[in-house]
Amino acid sequence: MREHFPRAEILNSMEVHELCWDKLRTDEHLLARGVPVPETLFTGSAAEVRDFVARHRFAILKERASCGGQGHVILCDSDEVLVGEAGNRRFVVELGSDASEPRRLREGVLAYPPPFFVQRLVGDAGPRDVFRPGQILRAYVVDGRVAFWTERYRDHYRRPSDWIVNVALGARYRFVLETSGELRKLALRAADAVGMRVGVIDLVRSGAGPFVLEADCDGRHMIVDREFKHIPDYRDAFDFDRMIVASLAQVEIPALATPL
Repeated sequence: MREHFPRAEILNSMEVHELCWDKLRTDEHLLARGVPVPETLFTGSAAEVRDFVARHRFAILKERASCGGQGHVILCDSDEVLVGEAGNRRFVVELGSDASEPRRLREGVLAYPPPFFVQRLVGDAGPRDVFRPGQILRAYVVDGRVAFWTERYRDHYRRPSDWIVNVALGARYRFVLETSGELRKLALRAADAVGMRVGVIDLVRSGAGPFVLEADCDGRHMIVDREFKHIPDYRDAFDFDRMIVASLAQVEIPALATPL
């Protein structure tokens, strides 16, 4: 490929793509470099998962390699059984011991084979101890700077599965014009840690502090969602593709300076 395009620049190496695709490896990579991520458990023990969920009250059972929240299950603590939710379905979760067994949902029971990748659901207890998920922010990074931010949100949280705040699962976008220096530094630290030149860093912010959820980039496994282009307030200041092209062409694009 290089012989056909001798001047082509690499935005993100294949190693970066593979690292971002493997969410467990991303977490381990970030932690090793001092970037805070939500407490995570990777185990083959069903008992350890039950203890983890009981300690945190809620957790997310995640696909190790995924994008857009697909395959995620909210786990809820229960005295008798482990309860899960995904989409509009609620079921009992039976954590198996044989990795060769298929995952299946049948008659209200989800049989889930090991290993188990579980992450604490970050949020705060509101009035009457009602759980509220943390604020989900996305930093769009281009060559060592945060170009702009969006927030993913829902107008209402009616059931635990709504806490998976992803546009592919019905959440919405809005632009965020101001964030703290702490969040900006954290997003850039995460991008630098994974070696990402262009992509997005997802963060969650709650009373416990900000954490990095994941890093995503365009590639053969993933694609950075551009649905925010349909927001009425969209304009050139949020044109991610234009910023990528400008970076490659080494053209200066003014930062967003005025509120919408």
